[in-house]
Amino acid sequence: MASNFQIFPENIFDTGKAFLIFQRYILDKKFKIDNSPSLGYLTKIFLDLEIDKSYQTADWRVRPLTESKYSN
Repeated sequence: MASNFQIFPENIFDTGKAFLIFQRYILDKKFKIDNSPSLGYLTKIFLDLEIDKSYQTADWRVRPLTESKYSN
């Protein structure tokens, strides 16, 4: 398996693939979304929540993490 920086991720959860399985076996077949929807899109549709995706492409190795504007 090829890797960048000799990092081998494990236990990755693909929201889009999970939704496709959920849609096929749980939801009404009439409910359709094209392609694999994002976590942000699914939380908006099903939970009516806007989630903060500003740190999605951040370098999570940098510490300390900056405080989110959504922190309590």
